[in-house]
Amino acid sequence: MKTKRIITCIVAVLAIAIIWLLIGQIKGATLPEASHGGKISDIDGELIEPMIPPSTLFANEDGLVEVIIPPNLFGGENITSEEAANNYLSNQNSSLIMTSVAINEDGSITLFMTTNQLDTCRRNILTFSQFHKSYDVDSIREVIYDNDMLTEITVLVDFALYQQNGFEKLMCIPLLPVSAGIYQILTGIPPDEWHTTITIKDYETDKIISVAEFPNDDMYRGY
Repeated sequence: MKTKRIITCIVAVLAIAIIWLLIGQIKGATLPEASHGGKISDIDGELIEPMIPPSTLFANEDGLVEVIIPPNLFGGENITSEEAANNYLSNQNSSLIMTSVAINEDGSITLFMTTNQLDTCRRNILTFSQFHKSYDVDSIREVIYDNDMLTEITVLVDFALYQQNGFEKLMCIPLLPVSAGIYQILTGIPPDEWHTTITIKDYETDKIISVAEFPNDDMYRGY
């Protein structure tokens, strides 16, 4: 029972973190908010524009973009669509990323966004995904995108520190693939077609520690 409670708590935290990464509100030793107007700092501290391909999603007649979030991006199988929708609505800054939310019959939810909210979400996700450049992390050295749709991501880590740091493992998996999945959907990939491969490598030796393709049934258990 104790183990089950711990797992439930972790899943709940992940579900909230997924929403916060969209808004850019996670700070400090955990996950900092998006800064510099959505720009990312390079290794020397210079500000660079994140690579953002144009979104193929268009506003409806009400001026809102309809973004469908599938259940595999809710934060775990124990999170229902109702709970996911409530998680979005209950955040005090939810108006920054959406105008309203609807629950769909297939178990997904739809976020209704303005084009400005959509742009903010995508920029916040890119800023979050480069967490090693602005966050207090011990083991993560680099996060490398192989393309601008985040379908291939390589994370370089200090292997010894990474093995000891459960929270930073959660930052890499599942939060990194979840952020990639939401980013892809915001950019126009159909909700049931998002995918990414996360490769974890040792920073010093370039040895592969793990390779995982997402989504998968175990993506919220960590690696």
